[in-house]
Amino acid sequence: MIILPFAENKAYGVLGLGKTGLATARSLKASKAKVFCWDDNPMAREEALKSFIPSTSPTLWPWAELQAVVWSPGIPHKLPKPHAVAERAAKKNVPLICDIELLFQARPAATYIGITGTNGKSTTTALIGHMIAQAGFEVGVGGNLGTPALSLPSLGANNYYVIEVSSYQLELLQSRRWDVGVLLNITPDHLDRHGSMDGYIQVKATIANTSADQTLVVGTSTQPPATLAEEWKKQPHLRVRLLSTDHAVRDGYFIREGDLIDSTYADERMISRFNHFETLQGKHNLENALAAYAVGRAIALQPGQILSALENFPGLEHRQQRVRHIDNTTFINDSKATNADAAAKALGSYQNIYWILGGRPKEGGLSGLEELMPRVRHAYLIGEAAPAFAKWLEANKVPFTHCHKLERATINAAKQALSDGHDGATVLLSPACASWDQFKNFEERGNAFIAAVKQFDPLTLDTL
Repeated sequence: MIILPFAENKAYGVLGLGKTGLATARSLKASKAKVFCWDDNPMAREEALKSFIPSTSPTLWPWAELQAVVWSPGIPHKLPKPHAVAERAAKKNVPLICDIELLFQARPAATYIGITGTNGKSTTTALIGHMIAQAGFEVGVGGNLGTPALSLPSLGANNYYVIEVSSYQLELLQSRRWDVGVLLNITPDHLDRHGSMDGYIQVKATIANTSADQTLVVGTSTQPPATLAEEWKKQPHLRVRLLSTDHAVRDGYFIREGDLIDSTYADERMISRFNHFETLQGKHNLENALAAYAVGRAIALQPGQILSALENFPGLEHRQQRVRHIDNTTFINDSKATNADAAAKALGSYQNIYWILGGRPKEGGLSGLEELMPRVRHAYLIGEAAPAFAKWLEANKVPFTHCHKLERATINAAKQALSDGHDGATVLLSPACASWDQFKNFEERGNAFIAAVKQFDPLTLDTL
């Protein structure tokens, strides 16, 4: 837990009592702050009370005393409609911040590495944390990844915080003090919260510091980061390192015929083979690995240290997680793929796919996946998106089955894959949707898939 010395005897509001809000409230209480908490959900308030965190209606908060309202990022404060507490805070000139802002203030001597992008943030964050820990440094890894910022260990100089930071969190940061910032990619997502694609890009661009020296690691697989990088190169306090898996870049790192090329020197240098990492399958994971390599070099790790960490990285749950292998068929849990762009990464990594998809649809649906459909043998639809996705699959000549529930989809996909007998078959949960229609979160959805796969009996080949 992070202690916040500056908060003693000061008043703070906390809106939202999920994992992040509870961690914030605990940290503020331990720091002897005056804490006023609220969640619109009565069940969340009851759970908080079990942890000795009482709730107070925001109408009763001492607004004239509040230093800030620490805002849970999932709650809208501007678009599509601002929460009533956000409107009141604006009238009272009380800033809205996120927990990462408090971490910055509490542990200023540490080195901060921030990772953002539409997809790949969690894997890259975990990979960088693994790399730094293996190099012998103390490191706190969290943020949007899972461990709230204020639940991380208390670190100082010569130690590292590796923080996955979402667009929701970026727009709640008053300070820009990332020593290394990583922008992996930008594709349409969360447009209801940011108003437009331009609004989304502008928020992601705040990973760059305003004036403090910083290394920026920028993926070029999507156009917006590449465009931003050209502007950032003009800023003397920013050192930009570009990444690419399919073309040469200057002042960065790229892959040429499976080799890692370092172009940060006057002459290009081949560093190593870079396509043999067991838990980092697919082009997108090569991009994540490249980002980790660039960060490692930015903090003065040696190539051998970085490559060793990439080779023994254990991978992340729910991100192309290998669950089971039966005969010719591998079962992959990619529940974290909550939009089409994320699902494309998994679809592009396998052949003979028995694809489980659906849930609560995102804007754009399955647009952009057309070229990957020859890899799909059969699709299995679940959740709210099923009717719309069925029309799209039919238009793209992909056979499909309406299953509604994930367990039924998993069993039917497994039985058909084993019955068909194609070499290198993959039963792939990569939903291209949010999970909230049937599950609390993508983790619960992924765990349900894992349970169904582990309980599956391959000796019974009748479908449900």
